[in-house]
Amino acid sequence: MKNKSITFFEQIVFLALAIAIFYGCSKKSGDYFGPANAFKRYPYRNFHVSYDISGDARGTEDVYVADYGKFEAEYSKTEMFTPRGVVPEDHTLVTRISDVYELDNMQKRFSHRHINALDSVYHLDLKEMPNPEQYMESEMKKGFLKNTGQEMIAGKLATRWQPVDGGISMWIWNGILLRKFAPNEGGPGITMMVKNFDSTWVVDTTKFMVPKDYKEGNLQPEEPDAAPEPN
Repeated sequence: MKNKSITFFEQIVFLALAIAIFYGCSKKSGDYFGPANAFKRYPYRNFHVSYDISGDARGTEDVYVADYGKFEAEYSKTEMFTPRGVVPEDHTLVTRISDVYELDNMQKRFSHRHINALDSVYHLDLKEMPNPEQYMESEMKKGFLKNTGQEMIAGKLATRWQPVDGGISMWIWNGILLRKFAPNEGGPGITMMVKNFDSTWVVDTTKFMVPKDYKEGNLQPEEPDAAPEPN
């Protein structure tokens, strides 16, 4: 029986799972107007988190957050081990209130989405706004993840969230992702583990910008050719 390998596309899904969960469905333009309210996606105003990626992939990810989550940038550099060899990947996800930009730093291209779910929550009345913990739990459940208990991760008590049918697991402490794991039949899977959390990060606004020389286009990844079946 042939072992299942994590594909390049599945790596992208693994690294961007939090985007899918927290941001919901997208649309081309917003229905909401006026300034954003004081909604806080995170309990910390500004912070920087760094991660190591290991297992069936290797690399790093750095997350920068400003103004309680109104601005967020994820910088990921990975090498994915596939049947055809090592596949490098260098991408960035930038969130500016309810607009998300996905950047391919190797091709110098980007795509843009307006996120209806964020747009709506940033225009709720004060009495209707959830706190960061309520929002996180609500979005996890919308993504069909369930709370499966608590574990100590990097010295912090984190809640473990998993899909109802198993698979990818995420450990979250105080709204911050500490660990993420994607299993792989026949391999060690992919682990993303927190290396450092800095809640005193001094905001660098360039982290949330799209470089001027990047061109807008479709960034849908192409899966590498599968390895031939053994005779």
